Amino acid sequence: MTYNQLEEKLEREDVASCYLFVGEEEFLKQRAVKRLSSLLSARRIIINRENEKELNSALSQSLIFGRKLVLIEDASHFSKENKGLLLGYIKNPEESTIILLEKERNPSLEKIVSQNGDVVIFGHLSGKSLILWAKGLFQKEGKEVDESGIETLLNIVGEDLPLLSVEIEKLILFCQEKERITEEDIVVASSGVPSKDNFKLFELIKRRDRSAINLCLQLMEAGIQESHILFFLASKMRRAKAQAEVFRLLTETDLSLKREPRVCYTPIILSLILRLLQQEIKHN
Repeated sequence: MTYNQLEEKLEREDVASCYLFVGEEEFLKQRAVKRLSSLLSARRIIINRENEKELNSALSQSLIFGRKLVLIEDASHFSKENKGLLLGYIKNPEESTIILLEKERNPSLEKIVSQNGDVVIFGHLSGKSLILWAKGLFQKEGKEVDESGIETLLNIVGEDLPLLSVEIEKLILFCQEKERITEEDIVVASSGVPSKDNFKLFELIKRRDRSAINLCLQLMEAGIQESHILFFLASKMRRAKAQAEVFRLLTETDLSLKREPRVCYTPIILSLILRLLQQEIKHN
């Protein structure tokens, strides 16, 4: 199963006696472990290569001391004896919950675990799965965001999950009085561009003042990411012009995020600003 499917099961408090967490997304693994620990109100015991001699004690510890959550890290490197002990426990699990954390997939181990527990694949989140994960974080706090808004957030922040998680928490606080978070909320809260300079730049463009170019260069020299400026301008343009015209202007400036994995934003922004300075921007 995927991480999102595991989340759905945990929402129903459907907890297995044994889990195998495998894959590269360590951030999500730790979130899942934290969620299970909270859900079970269990003591957490960690067993790895450095203390594997304590495995037998951890697995046989009496429940009189309370429910326990045993985390087994890199069991594939354990001794033959401890591997056998672990497999025996997985085949006949007690009431406590055990989680095996592995980086590489092991079909035979997955087959054994799946008979009495759940195998969760923590593959790299991207595309639709990443959007669903981000959307779920908003929904847990009672917030609604369109997929286009989440795509804008990804364009600004990137796909680094810890950073993305922090930005989503910041957005939820920023919009705590609102049920629906808009693209404009996302651009203003997540762009990192000071709002005063944001609006000053747009007002200069509205007035067709060529000093907008100098202000744009100053923002870049101050360390503001070019992509942040671009997406803020695009968001403001949506309010000032018809959406079809916005995307026509962006297309004419050779903006193609999907075709080019590493876009040079500086000439794109300057080209966009020059084109806008030649036109009159009217509010609807």
